[in-house]
Amino acid sequence: MHSKKTLLVAMLLSITIFSIILAGAIYYHLKEVESDFKNKEETLVRENIGLKDDLTDVREEIMEKAAMLTLLEEENQKLKHEYSVEFEALKEENMVLAEKIAQLEERPLIEHLRDAINTERNRKVRKFLEKVLYNIVLVRSGRNVELEPIVVATKDEEVIPEPKKIEKKTIEANMKLEREKVAEEQLSFLAGKQGKILSVDRRFNLIVINLGLNDNVREEDRCIILKDDKAIAEARIINLRYRVSAAFVDEMESGYNIRKVKKGYKVLIKK
Repeated sequence: MHSKKTLLVAMLLSITIFSIILAGAIYYHLKEVESDFKNKEETLVRENIGLKDDLTDVREEIMEKAAMLTLLEEENQKLKHEYSVEFEALKEENMVLAEKIAQLEERPLIEHLRDAINTERNRKVRKFLEKVLYNIVLVRSGRNVELEPIVVATKDEEVIPEPKKIEKKTIEANMKLEREKVAEEQLSFLAGKQGKILSVDRRFNLIVINLGLNDNVREEDRCIILKDDKAIAEARIINLRYRVSAAFVDEMESGYNIRKVKKGYKVLIKK
């Protein structure tokens, strides 16, 4: 009987100790779970704060983009209006120039020669045009004329051509060829497209003009730069867009340089 009580007490004691150990293990486990939960909660709170900050930044960026888009739309509307007005003005100017060209084409060759003589700045060319006009008048009058052949003298020698008599038929044939040549050159000059310089890059001798593919301008076309209707330089078209083109200034008249070429100067495309 005594041994049974002792055994029972030992069993109860063992169960009690085991229960205490188990309770302690459960307690420590709960503590670890609680600590882990708090850590995860803090991490989630920090992430949530970061997401709120990011959301605020995104909203501010969206507002800035929206404001910029509004400004760009307003600028686009202004540009559309500005260029539409300029386009209409250029269209009217083009029609006026076309009418002037048509009127010039209807004028007699002698009038073209007279205008060319009045506007020509090169003395040799003007003298030649005067001679052509004089000979045309003489041929029309039926008189024999004396013509001097065109001779180019070198720097080391001066050639003085001797006048010689030419028969009337030969004179008429020569004058016909001269009339056709002068008329072709003059009408070609008059038929050229006229525009203006939009910008000048003096570092690379480049200009941008308001003529392009839409105006039948082609690469390698030559253009004349005019200051007060006086030719001061020539350029070569090197790049084309629909309404504008770039040209390289490769020839300058005496007394001029690229620094004297300015925005707004007239440009005439040679055809």
